[in-house]
Amino acid sequence: VNLLERAEIVAEWQATLAAIATGQNAAPMIAGYSTRLLADYKLLEGEALVNRFGYAMSPVTPPGVAAAWLEGFLKGSGTLLLIDQALWAVVNSWVSGIDAESFTQVLPLLRRTFSHYTQSERRKLGEKVRSGEVGMAKKIDAGFDEEKAARGIPIVLQLLGIK
Repeated sequence: VNLLERAEIVAEWQATLAAIATGQNAAPMIAGYSTRLLADYKLLEGEALVNRFGYAMSPVTPPGVAAAWLEGFLKGSGTLLLIDQALWAVVNSWVSGIDAESFTQVLPLLRRTFSHYTQSERRKLGEKVRSGEVGMAKKIDAGFDEEKAARGIPIVLQLLGIK
């Protein structure tokens, strides 16, 4: 599409990518790859990209779906995870947050995803994991009183039946 050098075709292609990336009917791997292409075009970057990534990797997303989306997004290069600390934090949080059974289920997908990276990319990612580098998660000022919020925790736990 880019080789044609026709702006109207490129714009139509980018709109199609956006529809696939945000649509509910696309296969997760295709949606992830579409999101990556939008990021490559610089149409999705910064906080918007991290939000989209976080949504796809959220705890409510079934682990197999999230792993397939991640495989599509990271297709071709692991450099993005080495450079973008916010994306690294989302991936790290997702991997550390899934239970052992789900991790066992998604491990083959994750292995396939990372097996396509160069040896140096895998080594650097391994060093990043080993060092415990989580990333620079941005603290958001939601304008609430932490003391008041802490007082509500016992009530929420009681409502949930947790002692």
